[in-house]
Amino acid sequence: MLQRKHFFIFLLCYFLFVFNIGYSQTYYYKQIKVIQEQIEKVGNETGQFITFNPKGCYDSDKEGISVGNGFLKYIKTENNIRIYKGDSFWGEAYYYVSTDFKRINISLQNEAKIYVYTKEYSTNRTTSYYVKNNTINTIPITTTSPLETISNISNGQEMEHSKLVRTTCSFCKGTGLNPLKTYGPDYTGGSVITLQYCEICGKMDKYHQHETCPSCGGKGYTESYK
Repeated sequence: MLQRKHFFIFLLCYFLFVFNIGYSQTYYYKQIKVIQEQIEKVGNETGQFITFNPKGCYDSDKEGISVGNGFLKYIKTENNIRIYKGDSFWGEAYYYVSTDFKRINISLQNEAKIYVYTKEYSTNRTTSYYVKNNTINTIPITTTSPLETISNISNGQEMEHSKLVRTTCSFCKGTGLNPLKTYGPDYTGGSVITLQYCEICGKMDKYHQHETCPSCGGKGYTESYK
C-alpha cells in the first residue's frame, strides 16, 4: 500500500513537471533602443532569449534553459502590459511585456534607463548575449560605478574623482510614484463608480493608487557620476 502511494506521488510530480514545461514559451528579443533622461538612442541590436512560464520569466538559451541571470516573478497585467519583477543581468529590474509578447521594456530599479526589445522570429544565436559571469558573451554595462568614474590621467598627473550628479527621475517626474495606475477590486459589479481627483494623473478618474516608481525606487531622482 505504501509503495502504491509513493508511485502515485511520483506520477503527480511527473505530470506537474510536464504541465509546467508544456506551458513554458521561449522567444528571442533584439534590443532596438535605449531611453535615458527622455533621450532615445539606437540600441546595439544584441539579443536575449526569454522564457515565460505561469510563475514568471527569465533569460535563457534557445532551449529555454536559464543562463543564471535571475528570475522575475509575474506581478500583474495592466493596460495590456504584463509586469514582471526580479533579478536580471542588470540587477533588480522590471520587465514590461506586451500581452502579445512582441515587445519588452526593461526598466532598471535604481537607474532612469529603459532598454527596449522587440521580438525576432529567426536568429543564428543559441543563447542570450548578456550572461552573468560570462566574459565572452557580455560587454561592459553602460552605467558607471564610483570606481569606474575615476579618470586616470595618462601623463602622470594626480587622479581626479568625478562629481556625483542628482537628476530628476524621467519616469515619475520626481514624484517617486509609478505613473501607471493600480485599481482596487470592484465589489459593486460596476454599478457604483467613485471618482477622485488624482494629483499624479492631473484629472478625475476612478479610485486608484500609484505604487512606488520602479525606475528610481521611490526617491524621485537618480544619481550618476559625471
